[in-house]
Amino acid sequence: MNLNVHPNPSAQQVRALNRGAQLNNEGLALRRAGDLEGAENKDLEAIRVKEGAFGSSHITTALSYNSLGEVYIRMGRLDDAERYLRLALAVRENRGPRADLACTRDNLGQVYEMRGDFHQAKQFRRGREDAMCCGNYNSPVLLTLPRMNIPVSTFDLLTYLRSASITVLPLVSAQIGDDTERIVNSPRQQPSDLYKE
Repeated sequence: MNLNVHPNPSAQQVRALNRGAQLNNEGLALRRAGDLEGAENKDLEAIRVKEGAFGSSHITTALSYNSLGEVYIRMGRLDDAERYLRLALAVRENRGPRADLACTRDNLGQVYEMRGDFHQAKQFRRGREDAMCCGNYNSPVLLTLPRMNIPVSTFDLLTYLRSASITVLPLVSAQIGDDTERIVNSPRQQPSDLYKE
């Protein structure tokens, strides 16, 4: 069981938390709109605010490190992405939700995959069975479930697809029928094929 205990935050910390969250949300909106430089600036500002109030080893700061790492992945700045993702990983390995740790590990896997280092990508993606997620944000299963109002937890939706398929497949089968297995097992949804030895 992962237990996080935090003392009551000061008024300054509450303001910093709210401001940092606002900056992260603005950065995410800019990233989705394709303005990666704008997203980078928002995430850097969020990091400055959060480090000032909470330090570099707080879970809210790790969220901003991870967010900036994702921006750098999309920008192709892999060294910068790795730097910030490793900062997030150092925090998330010890505290915070496992789903957050899983996302950071998957993001580091993407960095190594983009560099062509599939062995290292495999280490990050499969290294912790209790902290794996699906980085295929265009997966038909992940995109379809929310529209069908199927009650699946966020963690289940983020769980690495080969694991999630076991949990989600029966729920999806009732909605999309015989095509379920083909959709779930289609080649573009199996990044693990890159790692076959």
